[in-house]
Amino acid sequence: MSLPGYIMMKGNTSTSESLTVALNFAKTANPAKILTLFVTVIHNYSEKRPYNGFRMNQLHYSAHPEERELLIMEGAAVAVLGIDEFVVDNKQAHSEEEQELWDNINGKSITVVYLFHTTHPGQ
Repeated sequence: MSLPGYIMMKGNTSTSESLTVALNFAKTANPAKILTLFVTVIHNYSEKRPYNGFRMNQLHYSAHPEERELLIMEGAAVAVLGIDEFVVDNKQAHSEEEQELWDNINGKSITVVYLFHTTHPGQ
């Protein structure tokens, strides 16, 4: 079993708690680009180990709270747990607003990178 690789996030990173929002941001019509989804586990359970970010899920903080955005601060430590690649196979009926997204990515290859927001072992 290999140990995860630790990296420090470069720049502020915009993420979303919504799979639909994340996939909409990831999709591209450019065949030279790779459809990539970063799935991040973020623990926020302790004053000693809070996550390095800000939740933008209310009108007080965002013009689009429905995107359920989380901003992760530059330099946040994450462990890269793994990477998978698969072909999207989702022919289920979806809501009207989601159907266009699924029609657009169904049958396409997607790379999923699994991250865990943690304290870097050296900190």
